Amino acid sequence: MEYPQINIKLLSEEDRELVKQAKQRAEDLRLTFKEFVLDCIRNALVEESPDSADSATAAEIEALKAQIATLSEKVSIPSATKTEVHTLQERVNQLRVGISNEIKKDREQLASMLESIGCPRSRTLGVVHLT
Repeated sequence: MEYPQINIKLLSEEDRELVKQAKQRAEDLRLTFKEFVLDCIRNALVEESPDSADSATAAEIEALKAQIATLSEKVSIPSATKTEVHTLQERVNQLRVGISNEIKKDREQLASMLESIGCPRSRTLGVVHLT
């Protein structure tokens, strides 16, 4: 399957500045540049009513709309709701606490084992000295 591409040479400084502004606007909207450009094309096509154009132009517009819809499906980024993000943050925090508790238990077991074999432990720093 062949995928359509758009290649545009930006010859003037004005064009390059326009693209720079468009990239910044896309970033502000949390869109990829590609998504932003496709949205702009889509919006321009919606403004252009097929009723006011001749039949050849109307067919081209409809073909472009179909291509944009296909491309939009390919670049869609899944998003998470605030509830999903909050749930994941809670789960991460629970895992952090669990890991911290496991590390604490492991340290206590190590200290106990070292004491049982006669290695001194520094109480002020919690450091085990092996001699």
